[in-house]
Amino acid sequence: MFERLPILIRSPRGLAVAAAAWLICFAWARPLAVPDEGRYTDIARWMVLTGDWVIPRLNGLPFIQKPPLYFWLEAIGLSLAGTSLLVARWVSIAAGLVTAYAVYRFTGSRFGESAARWSLIVLLTSLFFFGAAQFASPALPATPTRPGVLMGCDATRPGCRRNQASTTSHTGCRAAARASIRNCCRATGSGAVPMNLIAIGRASTVSSAR
Repeated sequence: MFERLPILIRSPRGLAVAAAAWLICFAWARPLAVPDEGRYTDIARWMVLTGDWVIPRLNGLPFIQKPPLYFWLEAIGLSLAGTSLLVARWVSIAAGLVTAYAVYRFTGSRFGESAARWSLIVLLTSLFFFGAAQFASPALPATPTRPGVLMGCDATRPGCRRNQASTTSHTGCRAAARASIRNCCRATGSGAVPMNLIAIGRASTVSSAR
């Protein structure tokens, strides 16, 4: 099915390059959105200017409504590469790439290369995911934990591996996948991952029929 696609995305390495270019392509072209992107970027900038990396601050006041890891990572980028739109959004871009990689690996280990590629394409072309990966916000960096849990389940539970005929384990693994993806949807507030669930479910049906 992928024979007609450009040779760039036929190999895993080419697919990774295309995914990175796709998520970065507009990250530098538009100004920071007000108020969210400006607020979160200013908190990281304040860390760099004051040297206070312990407590995130906004306009000099403690800002403890969000976990500080995002602000630490963005502040590291600002301190190393200076202030720019791309640097301000690098954490979200990296989180988007990690999420895409986790979805690709999990789907590939369970349902094969073709299902993995289609799941990745569906994810990357989902409007909300595409926008969130270029939006300076702590929301998307929490997303890779859900596909990571699925990968861990797939690696540690022999009954969940592909080509094993344990009906109970297969049913339990699918239930765990649905629950984790549903939690991921609640965290991101998008329809991107449900579309991947449709692709994964379809691949699962084909795999079970074999």
